[in-house]
Amino acid sequence: DNNCLVILGGPFATCMFKEILENRDFIDAVVCGDGEIAINEIINKKPFSEINNLAYRKGKKIFINKQTPIDLNSVPFPDRNFIDLNVYFKNFRKYYPNSKFKRPTTSYSQKGCLWYEKTGGCIFCGRINKYKTINAEKFWREINYLQKVYKVDYVFDQADSFTQNKEWLKELVRLKPQNINVKFRIWTRSDQIDEEVAEMLSNLGVHDVFLGIESGDAKCLSAFQKGTTLQQNITAIKILKKFGINVYAQFVFGSPGETEESLKHSVEYAKKLIRIGNIETLGCTIMLPLPGSKSWEMIKQKTKIAESDIF
Repeated sequence: DNNCLVILGGPFATCMFKEILENRDFIDAVVCGDGEIAINEIINKKPFSEINNLAYRKGKKIFINKQTPIDLNSVPFPDRNFIDLNVYFKNFRKYYPNSKFKRPTTSYSQKGCLWYEKTGGCIFCGRINKYKTINAEKFWREINYLQKVYKVDYVFDQADSFTQNKEWLKELVRLKPQNINVKFRIWTRSDQIDEEVAEMLSNLGVHDVFLGIESGDAKCLSAFQKGTTLQQNITAIKILKKFGINVYAQFVFGSPGETEESLKHSVEYAKKLIRIGNIETLGCTIMLPLPGSKSWEMIKQKTKIAESDIF
């Protein structure tokens, strides 16, 4: 339908807006970076030239407007009335029949990664957001709403690392309402886990953490530029176990220099972690050169992949 606008957004489109708009004439614009305000202005028919965080085509020329990060506290939390959460609850129970949780959903307390801003991040990570948080009062207002309206009992917070801002974490603990009984899954880094942080997580109701182990081989872990060590992973898992917090341990295979021997090291390391900690789940994935990541740049130097908008 020629009367329909086609808008893309998200991390991949942000990193490849130029290639997309050059190669796909049916795509009218790309929202780059934070899209909450931009997409609202598009819906309300504001001229493309006046919308921040927007790349668009005019004739054959491509324009990119001013990039402006949003204040997360200035926008409302998502209105979930547009979807039927019961479908998600049902699917969760189908795939996790042994879970004690029945009504899960997600929250998004922080955008961005301080490790990325400090170092350029892990080589497999394609970040597009500057670090920002919602305040503790707003966080609990949303959790209270989810518990009261949807009877949610389990929330997976999508912050890149829930524990990267200790002062924010302290404020979250201080302002936690007494009526909140929701449990949480969070993402974290092993170098951010000490006993003070683990105690705060326990007080917040964190049931399990998603911990990026990445590799059980020291050289491969270093090649990922993760900034953590094998010993830090072990120490973090021991501390989390002390406070009754389970761990989803995630591995990434295929780092620069990966060999059959280094893969064996990861297998043995995973067995070791199971012996010493509350490892609820082991996960693994193959490293993908995501657009915007250091590994993407490495691939671009050796192939013609940069000439395409297909990933």
